[in-house]
Order: sequence, then C-alpha cells, then structure tokens
Amino acid sequence: MTNQQIYSGKRQRGRVLAWILILVVAAIVIAGAIYVKSGALIPKPKPTATESPGFDGRILTVGIDSRPAGMLFYAVNHFIPSSKFRIQPVVIEDPNERWARLKAGSIDMAFSTFPEFVLGAARHQPGKMLMYISSSHGCDGIAVKEEITGIEGLVGKKIAVVPGSAGHYFLIRALDSKAKSTSEVLLAPAPTESGVFNNFINGTILDAAVLSQPQLAKCNGNGKRMLISTQNFISIEEVLVAGDFAIENRSADIQMVVNGFFNLVYLINTNPGLAKSLITKNSGRSVGDVDMLFSSVTFKDINESKAISKEDVIKSMQKTQQIWGIEGLPNASRKIDFDKVIDYRFLDKASIDKSLFESAPQPETVSPTPEETTDISPVPTVDFSATPIDGDPAEPPATSAPSPTASAP
Repeated sequence: MTNQQIYSGKRQRGRVLAWILILVVAAIVIAGAIYVKSGALIPKPKPTATESPGFDGRILTVGIDSRPAGMLFYAVNHFIPSSKFRIQPVVIEDPNERWARLKAGSIDMAFSTFPEFVLGAARHQPGKMLMYISSSHGCDGIAVKEEITGIEGLVGKKIAVVPGSAGHYFLIRALDSKAKSTSEVLLAPAPTESGVFNNFINGTILDAAVLSQPQLAKCNGNGKRMLISTQNFISIEEVLVAGDFAIENRSADIQMVVNGFFNLVYLINTNPGLAKSLITKNSGRSVGDVDMLFSSVTFKDINESKAISKEDVIKSMQKTQQIWGIEGLPNASRKIDFDKVIDYRFLDKASIDKSLFESAPQPETVSPTPEETTDISPVPTVDFSATPIDGDPAEPPATSAPSPTASAP
C-alpha cells in the first residue's frame, strides 16, 4: 500500500468521524430542546404545610398584571386538591408580551380585560376566552392635573397611556361621550402601566394619565386628582383565557381552576371576612390592597357568568374590534374567527362545592347605653351615572350590581 493510499484512507475516516460528531451534537441539542419544552426545567415549588406529601410539584401558570383582580388567582389554590397542582401567577405587565407567551405555551392561562383580549385575538390568536369573571367599577380611570375640570378639558392635552390597553379603550369611550376623539389629544405612549404612572407622577409635561388601581388612587394629591372612573362611567369587563396547548393537554386542570374561582367568589359573597383573610395570606398583599379590590371590582358568580350567552360575547367582541380598528391600532382589524376564540365548555361544566363552606355565626347585637349612643346622619349619595352613548345599553348606577348581559364590553 502506497503512502498516498494510506493518506487517502485517513482522510476518509476523518470525514466519517466528523459527521458522526456533528450528528451526536445535533441529537443532544434536539433532546435538550424537547426536555425544556416539556417543562422539566421549570423549578418546582417546595410543598408547604398545606400540601400533601404526594404533591409532585406540577404548576399551572397564569399570566396576570398589576390589576387588583389578579391577586385572586393566588387564593384559588385553596380550592384545588394539594396533591394535583399549584397555580403560579406570573406578572406580565405588557399585554402584547402576555399574549405572545400564551400563544407560545410558556404560560398556560391569562387574566385580562375584555378589550385587551379582543385586540390580542386579532393580533396573536393566543387562545380562547373561557368566561367573564369580574367587572371594573372604580378600578380604571383618568387622572389629571387639578386645573382640568371635565372631559372637554382634555382636548389639546398630553395624556399618558398604554396603547391597546383597557385604559386606552376607556379613554376612547370617555372622549366619545362628549363628541371628542383621541385625534384631539396628544397621546404619550408607554409599554406598561407602571411606566405611565411614573411618567405622570414624576414628570411635568404630562397633563393626564389613564390608569388602573392601585396606581389610580396614588394620583390624588400634589396637584393631581381623578377626573372620571369606571364607577361613574362604563365598566371594563375582565376575563379568563386559556392557551390552546393547555386546553388540549390540561383540560382537567383548567376545569379545576374554573371551579376553584367560582368557589372563591362564593366565599367572597357569603363570608367576605374569611375571603379577605384567605386572599391576603395567599397573595402576600396587604389588607388595604384587598379592601381596594373589594371596593373597585365586582365579581361574577357562577350564575351571572353562565347567563352571558356566547352570542352576546361575539356581539361585544365585534363592537370592540370595530372601535380598535377605527382607532387605527396596528393589526386591530385582522379577521377573527369569533367561534374559535370562545370556549364555553369549562363554564358549562363549572360547579361549586357548597359543602366546603359553613355559614358564619351571626354576632350578638348589643344595644348601646345612652352614653354610647351617637346620632350619625346618613351620608348623602350622588348619582354619577353617565348618559349612555348612542347604541349602548344603559349602564347601571354605581350603587347597583352590573347586569351580566349588558356589562360587556
């Protein structure tokens, strides 16, 4: 065998070994990707004292933002068997990021406002709306400099807002009620509500900001005040959404979340003190935060949610999408297959377990002595109800419960 033949053979063996090495590396990369996609690398929370030793560390992630109702999902864990899974809320302030992550399957479910979901459905098709869960009645509003005294006073002013947010939608409707539009104001966009708040509070060039609680309440004082809110104008509906991957692979878990939510609402309605304690302890939020939740949000019980037909939801979605389209937001007018972005199967099967609850004993009434008796005059009430916009159902007064069929969008 010549030296040339020996050299040629070595080159061929070298090429074979190089290809084998490439294939091995590719196999490792593919296997690693599959391992990560399966969720095996997600850190498992340590079982708490309330979890059974059989808890296997599975989690179900729910994307939330800073809105008060998001803290409910920490407390829903109380109504899910501890051996099954734990809900892990994930704070994602940017609604576009929340929808992108839901579509990609990096979170399983999302809490959102109805206007944000409609825009997300057009842009991302992230998943399916399962049900209405609550309504903002004081949670959203417009904060302004004190010299601005009415909606008309916003014309020509610079207003901070998150484009495509519930606040943006509220601003559009508020201006429209006075025959004004966002074309007559100067919008100062920010990607998150915390950015809107910081720009308004710490800066001097902004005249107004559209915010939700708890940031909205922080704008009273120092030359700023609240101009209008969902307590004296339209309400903003809040919804629960699930990703397609979770619906396909974790339907039993999603049903437990839906049932757990309605069990929590039942506790809020029957034993609000116990509910406050449960939410405070599970969410880590203060009693003041939970009081703000109870005062600015109304919760839909199982009957109220089921009373809203799928047909009514579609009509509200069509109207809301039209508003976003007229506003000129990018991709807001993309075709939405409305039948495929609403999934009422979990709501239809939802139930509450009243055996979990006991009626709280009524405290004994003690008559005050003459020295203790005080004459407290009733607080006068003011009707802040706004005149309905043409074509809209009449909004209920702030002192009455919202009608489940007329509260969306």
